[in-house]
Amino acid sequence: MKKRTFSWIALLALVVTLCAGVFSGCDNGETGDTGTPGGPQLEETDINLPEVELDNKKVSIFVQSDSIDDYRMKEDGKVGWVEIAEQQYGMSFDVVSYVDSTRRLSILSALYMSGEMPDYVGAADYPICLANNYLEPLENYIDLDDVMWKDVRPMMDTLKWKDHYYFLVTKPLEFDIWCVWNPEILAENNVTSPLTHFENNTWDWDALKDIAVTVTRDDDGDGTNDVWGLGIDGAIYPLHFSTGVNLLEVDNENGDFILNIGHEKIAAAAEWFATLGPLNENVLRIAGTGDMTSADLIAEFVNGKVAMMLISGNAAGQASMIELWEKGRIDFCPTPQWMGEGQYYTYAQPSCAGIGAGCKNPEGGALIAQIMRYVQTDAYYDKYHNNTYKDRLMESDYKTVWKMTDSQIDRLVKMREIAYNSTPIPFIYYNFWGFDDGFIRNLTANSWSSVVESVVPVAESSIEDWLDAMNKVEE
Repeated sequence: MKKRTFSWIALLALVVTLCAGVFSGCDNGETGDTGTPGGPQLEETDINLPEVELDNKKVSIFVQSDSIDDYRMKEDGKVGWVEIAEQQYGMSFDVVSYVDSTRRLSILSALYMSGEMPDYVGAADYPICLANNYLEPLENYIDLDDVMWKDVRPMMDTLKWKDHYYFLVTKPLEFDIWCVWNPEILAENNVTSPLTHFENNTWDWDALKDIAVTVTRDDDGDGTNDVWGLGIDGAIYPLHFSTGVNLLEVDNENGDFILNIGHEKIAAAAEWFATLGPLNENVLRIAGTGDMTSADLIAEFVNGKVAMMLISGNAAGQASMIELWEKGRIDFCPTPQWMGEGQYYTYAQPSCAGIGAGCKNPEGGALIAQIMRYVQTDAYYDKYHNNTYKDRLMESDYKTVWKMTDSQIDRLVKMREIAYNSTPIPFIYYNFWGFDDGFIRNLTANSWSSVVESVVPVAESSIEDWLDAMNKVEE
């Protein structure tokens, strides 16, 4: 008998909020200036766009902005996805905008009910868009065996349903969460820095814990730490994903989910996390629980009250942190490996897109999807911009605003090269690890077996609604 399925349907509103907020990058309609440079880990440069002639060159696209001009390259002579679509394929656009991310799914629902689904859905949430039959199978229109999809195909494989691909991933994930630290605090305590561990391939969670325990201190003996070894911003999903075990596996052939909540690595990760808590080492400062906000955590790091943080790359570039970068009072590396795993995993939610079910021009939507993928490859940057990933980093805010050193830029390049993409599923993963005060505190104060015991019944009863809907999808 299969391990039972898992979800919290009651937290669907949270899922939508996460995709709209934390995952605002879900819109696969790249703007002309994309900010922090992304890109693939693909070495091949012989990637080419398909040679096709569309019968219908008018394509409707579902994206956030209401003007196609917002997606054009801002610099004269530069070529992006809009320019390629117009100049190479003669395409024109009907833009269907959702503007307000919180209304994205309700607008998509109205389009579906009215029979006006867009050809290219630039923001397709898994599994909601599948459960509501909003998407066409991709393999009917796109050759997913083409080298263009090599880097993202493994992620798309995990999102298959009954052997069909519905969700496009146009760019590989990069490290969403970094470990950042205050070099001065670590030097004062004569500990080996995370960077040294990273360079020596000894950077795992136990090494992080050793550092956190060593630097944590209560100077006045009042029972409250004056320096915390480690700060995290609510969710602990980087720890879970580092084990290489997906909490939930999709059995796409049989239309089911396999829950790995009882896996020994999942249990070990949860039990390891508990050792950081107040009943054990008491080195952990958690934002997103109680009265501690993300801004409070960053302020404590800036003021030397927190030695290390697990934090998003974007948060590491907040205004209050810039001075630390400029003065060399902050450094970074990936979050650690699980002990003995020997692999660094990425774990951000991939941006998904799709072809609208019953749309008028699926071939046009498919071609837009291929162009979107193409402009994330090194082949595109080499042909149209004559630069490398490092060149783009050297021109980005990392260098010009954060004032990263050349060696730190090289580290970003290395992090991109070594990252292995796992594929979290938002309504499962982010609800499980949660941004929930009670759950985080429960995890640090109770045995994993008792936490599992309280979670599984809710999980098993709620997932049936998803399965019922997803198994009725018209093929």
